[in-house]
Amino acid sequence: MVIYKILNNNLILSRDGQGHEVIVKGCGIAFQKKKGQQVEESRIEKIFTAENAQISKEIQGYLTAIPEKYLDFVEAFVNEVNRDEQNILIQK
Repeated sequence: MVIYKILNNNLILSRDGQGHEVIVKGCGIAFQKKKGQQVEESRIEKIFTAENAQISKEIQGYLTAIPEKYLDFVEAFVNEVNRDEQNILIQK
């Protein structure tokens, strides 16, 4: 994936296969990188997509304003809730 814009060390703006903007998250994914450089696929943890450019800009603002440790906590919490919900559905 090619860096279109660096948001911070852990977030970049890139484009998907159809040319739509995506926000890519990965620990240190943009460290010592520059616009136009390739990032290793193995460093990508999450890819965020938006329905339109306005939503994409809003997401960029939110993700760059929130410390990564909080994003990781929320992600782990949501994954745990989803696992619990699946277990409840299986038990019914």
